Amino acid sequence: SMAGSASNMTDCALQHIFLHLTSLEHFNLERSTKLTDAGFTGIDLPQKTFAIWDIAETFSIDRLRKLRILKVSGCYKITDFALRYSFRFMELKELSLSRCHQITKQGMEKLVTSCPALEYLDLSECPQINDYCVELIAQNLKRLSTLKLANCPLVSDVALGFLAQYCKNLKYLYVRGCHKLPPDIMERLAKITTLRQVYKS
Repeated sequence: SMAGSASNMTDCALQHIFLHLTSLEHFNLERSTKLTDAGFTGIDLPQKTFAIWDIAETFSIDRLRKLRILKVSGCYKITDFALRYSFRFMELKELSLSRCHQITKQGMEKLVTSCPALEYLDLSECPQINDYCVELIAQNLKRLSTLKLANCPLVSDVALGFLAQYCKNLKYLYVRGCHKLPPDIMERLAKITTLRQVYKS
């Protein structure tokens, strides 16, 4: 776990991890605020981490093929670019992207097909996540059991329709601070027989 090591974790250090620790299953990078798309993708790094003669090499986080849990909450420099070009994990179960303010529907379009096994997804305090993003999630992430959308101001009752229609395994939904949602959320989601709890206050 690198959580809280915001002053220590850099794009260069991340590249070393991708080279040497390819068997990682749990990776916690929460609040590592120096990290950028370049560190996660290996694209456009200011300086190459490894060079033999004139051959420079960089690495993407998708080298960590055994990854099951990835937490990058608060890594606010991450954009759709990282999601589109490096977040490719066929067996990833848990992903935390809360407070990654720059993520939009373009990143989500790629993420839902590149990480199809997700069971837990946290997008809390991602202000650009909207109903279309929820539609993408509901239609593609068939194993999803926990979805966190707290303080996502663009999410409305339209999103509830997508969840009710497509999410057959959802157990926990966090929508605190989503002020566009109606009070009768549980009734709207009655079709989801697996739903145990909606956190809305």
